[in-house]
Amino acid sequence: MRTRSYGALLGAAMLAGMTACASSSTPAGGFQPAGGPATPASAPAYSAAEVATAHFPFPSGIHIDFQTPLPSGLQPARAAVTYENYQLAYYYAIYSRGESKRYLSYLYRSDVPLVAAAQASVRKYDGEGFTGTLRFYDMTVQPTPGQPGGLDVSACVNQQRLFSTDRATGRVIPGQSTAPAGNVSLETYSLDELEGSWKIVAIASTYYPHGAAKGCYP
Repeated sequence: MRTRSYGALLGAAMLAGMTACASSSTPAGGFQPAGGPATPASAPAYSAAEVATAHFPFPSGIHIDFQTPLPSGLQPARAAVTYENYQLAYYYAIYSRGESKRYLSYLYRSDVPLVAAAQASVRKYDGEGFTGTLRFYDMTVQPTPGQPGGLDVSACVNQQRLFSTDRATGRVIPGQSTAPAGNVSLETYSLDELEGSWKIVAIASTYYPHGAAKGCYP
């Protein structure tokens, strides 16, 4: 399986609030994938330029790894890349102590509760930095139930090797657990094609060992 790695950071102690911003438009909760992982065809039906990944200048000690190949269809691939770009932008917002606001461009801005929750999550970690590796795997892209044209991007997220640091010293804060419970989750991001591009309209997370997150055991 091809691994696509991008410089990025995040701390294991941060996990509970960082990606669990639930939109008012869709109830939060676990997501049971409706099919197998998205897998590429021998010749993807799109060019690299059509599904370009955003770049963020993270330091060398931070890595965000997306370990599932993009799906072969153009729209599922665009939805998947929007999800990945949001993750990069979101963690860079935390790294920059909120100075970077590019993550907001991937959200449906008319959904005020969703945007407010994401902003609050970034502010929550203003006093901490992070270092290490954040891993996304077993990603699926499926139609959103009851929402014609919408797509759900679901992925397992492993933060066991991502650690919070003291912003003043840059040192890892001691006492952080690498156990699966609380450091491994299943995320589902619901997206719709709005305003000329794919936008995130709802976010839900379930943490191991609950519900469908049991399948994300590292």
